[in-house]
Amino acid sequence: MKRFQYIALVGLLVLLASSVIPWITFSIPILGKIDFNLLDFFRYTSDISREAKGSLGSSLLLLSMLLYGVSIVLGFIGMLNKKLCTTAGIMAVLSGILFYAAISTIRSEATRQPSGWLVVGLINAGIGPAIAIIGGIIILLAPAIRDF
Repeated sequence: MKRFQYIALVGLLVLLASSVIPWITFSIPILGKIDFNLLDFFRYTSDISREAKGSLGSSLLLLSMLLYGVSIVLGFIGMLNKKLCTTAGIMAVLSGILFYAAISTIRSEATRQPSGWLVVGLINAGIGPAIAIIGGIIILLAPAIRDF
């Protein structure tokens, strides 16, 4: 294996690890803290897509999930092709950024609803999207590594 492939593999492993780290946290006073990772979101894709018709936040959430999935596939293929590795890294970074934008949009959409201000205080983004961004940056920078 070439050096860039090892670096891309590390980035891909970081990206995969981000899927089991909390992406969103609900802090409910009676129940405590409830975490949802990206795998949980993939289980509820049909519910999210149903809500996406009327919500920009849900649409951004679905786009983030789609980009994440594509970045994983391209990351594996990108270990053989430097150009695909760059594309996978960009998609992973965008996935994390779009997730933060989705949470922000969902919070602002919730404030427009009656008693929505209660929901806004309960929703927080987790560390998972940041880990996905870090993995994407590693994958993105892997092709820049020169073999000696």
